[in-house]
Amino acid sequence: MYLNSHSGSKPENRACRCTGQFARWPGRISLILLLVLEGPAAAQTELVGSLAYTTDYVHRGVTQSSGRGALQAGAALRRPEGFYVSAWVSTLELYRLGPDFGDGDALELDLLLGLSRPLDSQWTWNLTAGRYIYSGDRRNLDYNYYEFSADLSFRDRLRLSVAWTPEVTDHTRNPIPEAMEGPRTVVEAAGQWPLRRWLSLNAGFGYNDSSEVADLEYTYWSAGASLHWRRYTLDLAHYSTDSEARGRWADGRAADRFAASLILSFD
Repeated sequence: MYLNSHSGSKPENRACRCTGQFARWPGRISLILLLVLEGPAAAQTELVGSLAYTTDYVHRGVTQSSGRGALQAGAALRRPEGFYVSAWVSTLELYRLGPDFGDGDALELDLLLGLSRPLDSQWTWNLTAGRYIYSGDRRNLDYNYYEFSADLSFRDRLRLSVAWTPEVTDHTRNPIPEAMEGPRTVVEAAGQWPLRRWLSLNAGFGYNDSSEVADLEYTYWSAGASLHWRRYTLDLAHYSTDSEARGRWADGRAADRFAASLILSFD
């Protein structure tokens, strides 16, 4: 994303260098998995995952792959108490500032720790702490960030969420090297309406407040349909943003766009 946390977000792949911070994380993931799976708890731990290809990886209304396709994969370990740990990776294209910076091919790795519990038979709350890591940028810009979120779901059909990042860096206007830094808050609402066993409609709306770091506030929304067959899901969606976002990303990254994603789920 253009607005990325400074310390170091929630669909074609060329080689990407996985060095520095990115290379150290497999050991940390292994330690987390050992803690989750240690002893008798292993028998009660559920493993789920997915593989996907999307024609355009769009996050919060802005393309992360410059309108190109992306390969994605994710896995999560869940405990009966509601605790879970997950990892998700996607190819993408970090934003180019000119021909001297190469083609921008990169990887995004999302690591999450969470707790999800039911309030009653219909409502569920969820808390997550995430680390979002980007590798492959040839400009040595720091895109990595932490994000903390809370959401409330109704019967897996309606979800309201708030996400907060303590420190993001605005690479849009001051990319090298005096970029502004500050917090970001994102509020989202999403709904899903099953029509048939194999068909559902979905829509979402979001508000991104990055005013303290980038003098930017914008809204975004999406609408689409999902087709289900066995372990496969085909998502078709249209994404749009307001004039504020389209003005900031004048190169078209926040323009209206359509994306199709094919997802294979396993458990």
